[in-house]
Amino acid sequence: MAYSKGTCILPDVGGWAGDILNAWNDYYLHYRSSYSGTLRQWFRDNVGTTITGSRFSADDLRADIDAFLCRMMDQSVLSRPISDYVREIETQCGLDSHWRYAQFYQQRFDGTRATVEAAVVDIFQSGAIWVHFPVRHFIDDNARMPTSTEAALIAQGFADALLDRI
Repeated sequence: MAYSKGTCILPDVGGWAGDILNAWNDYYLHYRSSYSGTLRQWFRDNVGTTITGSRFSADDLRADIDAFLCRMMDQSVLSRPISDYVREIETQCGLDSHWRYAQFYQQRFDGTRATVEAAVVDIFQSGAIWVHFPVRHFIDDNARMPTSTEAALIAQGFADALLDRI
């Protein structure tokens, strides 16, 4: 893929980045006034959670990662059916439960925390219209875009949650 991995691109918005936006809405609308921890900690605890009703559940995180991994596999061999990719992911995860997260971290973010954080911050600060427009669509009418400080804390919390799984 020819893009800077420290940026948010349109396919991200339909996957993991969109779920970060949903989690931000959830935090802003329902937890901001009552949560006693930091925004970073809230994201660390709520990205990929098993809490019922989460807007970024463990199932969402796995689906986002699997979709990304399938897309990356699809670029290498165009004639394989998607079921082959899913089977390959499930087989690898059966051998190593951290495989999916490690592959996502390596393939999407070049295996660096700084790149993860930069890409997450870019969700909120991208000047690219193909990212900015859908991002604005995801933000609830009763919420707002995070400040640059909040975006950095969200990015740190997401990186923490991802690295906790590797």
